[in-house]
Amino acid sequence: MTATALLAVPNPNPHRPAPERIGSIDDVNKLALELDKAHLNVEPTCFASGNFSDVFAGTYTPPQSDGIDVAVKVLRIPGQANDSAELVERLGKHVGREVFVWQMVKHPRITPFIGYIRIYKDGIIPCIVTKRRQQGNLKAYLGKNPQADRFKLALEGLIYLHTFAGKSIIHFDIKPENILINDDGEAELCDFGYAKVLGGEPTGFTTSPNPGGTYPYMSPEVLNGSEWELLTPAADVFAMGSTILFVLSGKLAWYYVRSKAGLLGAVSNGIPAARDQYVLDGSPEAVDRLWELLERCWRLEPNNRPSSQEVLDELRAIEALGGVRPPSQTP
Repeated sequence: MTATALLAVPNPNPHRPAPERIGSIDDVNKLALELDKAHLNVEPTCFASGNFSDVFAGTYTPPQSDGIDVAVKVLRIPGQANDSAELVERLGKHVGREVFVWQMVKHPRITPFIGYIRIYKDGIIPCIVTKRRQQGNLKAYLGKNPQADRFKLALEGLIYLHTFAGKSIIHFDIKPENILINDDGEAELCDFGYAKVLGGEPTGFTTSPNPGGTYPYMSPEVLNGSEWELLTPAADVFAMGSTILFVLSGKLAWYYVRSKAGLLGAVSNGIPAARDQYVLDGSPEAVDRLWELLERCWRLEPNNRPSSQEVLDELRAIEALGGVRPPSQTP
């Protein structure tokens, strides 16, 4: 599939039109499949954890099925709530936003969404169920497969975004940990907990004025608290730059900055990661063009960054020059 191919956003239930506004976990039923907990077998220990959830391996075996290896994302209780009704509302909005986005996107470079369970544990905690990838995420995969085609994986990580049937979806948490590797060694984007749909009806699922994210992948406008409505896909392009540098160097962007305050200062003031702190192998022209691309991705003004398509095109041009890789790798 070409990079310009549109990513389909079908209504998963053609007999139920998508509601104009939805703001509770009950409304997710109009869009996505609620699974039967009795058909889900989950291991007792999580294999991954995030800021708001734990992820468990499991098997989903609906009737007349051999079973599907799944990842079960179980939400944690977010902060303090004054009463159970408030807690239900907060949990519902958190899982609802992720389900709302993930159930829409059907693409080979997005980990398949299976469904959700509104009450998974403790009479209140919901979960999200997706296909499980045995190879793990991109960071873990590169650690186990140092000779993997890092440049190819970086390219594949850019195809997912920003052209969804006339709308854009901003992921807001692009990083190696949120790129999974399937059995064919192909990259898939996962985790839509911070995602935002542009150009569509309000969902009612917004839980905070700022989307969050992970250092050093958060853009200046996110760090500086720009209003949600003003954020654009350029925030993902910033994160793409940091992801590409990690994939091709094995080091985080700004890894040499030892304090959180120093990192925030560098990013918020548009100071790019220092080229002399990274050693990369490749032709002088390829390395020069890579750094020029990264610095464009990290520009302070969102409107001055390239589009995701432009990033992909330039990476392919760099690949045609022989690519860039860590110095320990041989072509």
